[in-house]
Amino acid sequence: VFYSTETGLPSFITTKNNDGGSRLSVKKDNQTATFDYLSELKSILKLEKPEADFVIQHLKRDNSNKTRVRLAQQYLGVPIYGAEVIVHLNEFGQGESFNGKYYRIVEKIDPNPAISERIAIDRVAAHLGKGVGLRPLNNLEKKLVQHEQPKATLCIYQDKGLVRTNVLAYHVVYCPSIQERWEYLIDASNGAVLHHFQ
Repeated sequence: VFYSTETGLPSFITTKNNDGGSRLSVKKDNQTATFDYLSELKSILKLEKPEADFVIQHLKRDNSNKTRVRLAQQYLGVPIYGAEVIVHLNEFGQGESFNGKYYRIVEKIDPNPAISERIAIDRVAAHLGKGVGLRPLNNLEKKLVQHEQPKATLCIYQDKGLVRTNVLAYHVVYCPSIQERWEYLIDASNGAVLHHFQ
């Protein structure tokens, strides 16, 4: 087991499987095998209900018939920004390793935002437009940018201020020109800019 210096939680776990063990008697589907493996690891992971904390995003089987299952972490159905793990299943459908970054959310967070997506997007536009007027994209530019319109997604974000706290936020992707792609995290309770980067 290797631990993350950022979260203090496991970031890499490998397990040894007994090839003659009873787990081989019945091959499970990938979803069941994944959540069974996470349940086996829950005391190490410090998670009570892995099936409620993670949702499968993608499955990929390689030439050796091993499967990588990518999962996103969520809190009460809201995705947690930057929290993604991978469970590796062997050719028999047994979990053999776990890696990635996730968070342990202990405080209660209301999953209902106090501001709308539109207010969050307007806050980003105002922040980007300080001193410079933003102009609408022309038709050619709209084809070239990743998001023709700003995209806002509700998430849980770990604010890394003086005290680390988990807050409900909007992750806003904004492409004001073909040369710029900004990402903002806007507090969903008051519209404050928590973090932004290009």
